Amino acid sequence: MKRQPWTPSEDDLRLLSEHLHYEVMMTFGLARFLVETQGTVLNQLMRNAEIEAFTIHVRQLIDFLWTDRSERPTSTDAFASDYFAPREWAKLRPERPTILSDALHRKVGWGVAHLTYGRARSTLQDKRWNPIALAQALGPAVICFADNVDRGRLEAKYLDDIKPWGESVLGPKPSSATTAST
Repeated sequence: MKRQPWTPSEDDLRLLSEHLHYEVMMTFGLARFLVETQGTVLNQLMRNAEIEAFTIHVRQLIDFLWTDRSERPTSTDAFASDYFAPREWAKLRPERPTILSDALHRKVGWGVAHLTYGRARSTLQDKRWNPIALAQALGPAVICFADNVDRGRLEAKYLDDIKPWGESVLGPKPSSATTAST
């Protein structure tokens, strides 16, 4: 039996406000925190947990910003495109940066979300993350979303805070010293 396409209601869109804000806040907040605490005496257990949380939030925002409902019509996952007329968000949003590739999506899978045999063969380089570079790559799309979404479709108290988080890491490109590994 084929599943019917699913479309979020206006109420669904508004109810997502708090959760979208949370994803943005965690992604950009953890990126800054991981860089600011680089080289400090921070318990490795806590640092690994923070890296894992950061990468999961990054993957969620990649899916939200660059997946269209038409690609997953029966999914109840949230997509930025849900807030716009068909194909409008795809025209507005920036191109997906190379650093946010499908390979990164898979790396979060094998390196964080799933216990895989491939992880056992990974190198130290495979395990490196560059939080600021990843957040900087997400920033323009987050800002574009906040600037273009119909304000009536999200709760203002959450929407008004999304753009500043997206802007919080924009600036000079990070050096390789801003990497972290699990």
